Amino acid sequence: IPFEYFWITGLNGRHLCIVLPLLGPSVSRAACHYRKEPVVLKDICGQLVRSMYLMYSKGLCHGDFRPSNILFRTHSTIDDLTQEEMLQLELLPVKKCISDLSRPGHKRFILPSIVITDFGVAEQTTGIPPAYGAPEDFLCVGPLGYTTDIWSLAATMFAVVCGTEPFPVSLASGL
Repeated sequence: IPFEYFWITGLNGRHLCIVLPLLGPSVSRAACHYRKEPVVLKDICGQLVRSMYLMYSKGLCHGDFRPSNILFRTHSTIDDLTQEEMLQLELLPVKKCISDLSRPGHKRFILPSIVITDFGVAEQTTGIPPAYGAPEDFLCVGPLGYTTDIWSLAATMFAVVCGTEPFPVSLASGL
């Protein structure tokens, strides 16, 4: 849900701008923080199931349900950080790739609460990687819809709990 919205007029016309809450890293990049906490992993999987149930109860099919499209929420204390404190955490845009999420400062700002993102393909064919896509998706047989999302949900839960993709890319792409 947007915090705020406003309109901006420029050379290309009038555009609606929305301000969304700051979210944390994707489940695929940060679930390792909880690898030794089975109660938290179980709760994350429960949130995944409840989120999908909510989408379906509203008539929505995601089409690209996978760990990289599921983000952790951030703790509200992150709003109280000064710019200098944020720069120390490297949470502001930087010109280098940040790949080490194991630094101790990050976990204190990440909540084990998820947000489903990237509904951009919700009404089109999927672009989901074979490791998370249902067989009917990459074999181009049968309709895509709720059943393919359920497959992706199971594959995503496997990745969250085990820390690896459920099917090696070579196996998934060879089918």
